[in-house]
Amino acid sequence: MRRRIASGTISPSEALLSCPSEVETMSVFRFLRGERRWGPARCRMVLTAVQLSEIKTIGSLTERQRSLVVAVLAETEPAKVIRREIRGLTSPARFWSVSA
Repeated sequence: MRRRIASGTISPSEALLSCPSEVETMSVFRFLRGERRWGPARCRMVLTAVQLSEIKTIGSLTERQRSLVVAVLAETEPAKVIRREIRGLTSPARFWSVSA
């Protein structure tokens, strides 16, 4: 599952909402930690904000808890899309320049 998320085949939000058996027993902390640029401090901050324990498993999340975690992930996903678009450009500065 983590490889499919990393390759972009499935988004982390989709994995949480569908809750396949592969992620059912995984802790929310470990799932978030597997995301690119998500360190332990950021994961703890998010889990504290949505009032979840680090050892809470994805399969035991309520719909409300799952939707809160998905909302947090949704805020970070557009950055991934922008990074993918930038990879194809020769000069990222050209991409961000604002024409007057």
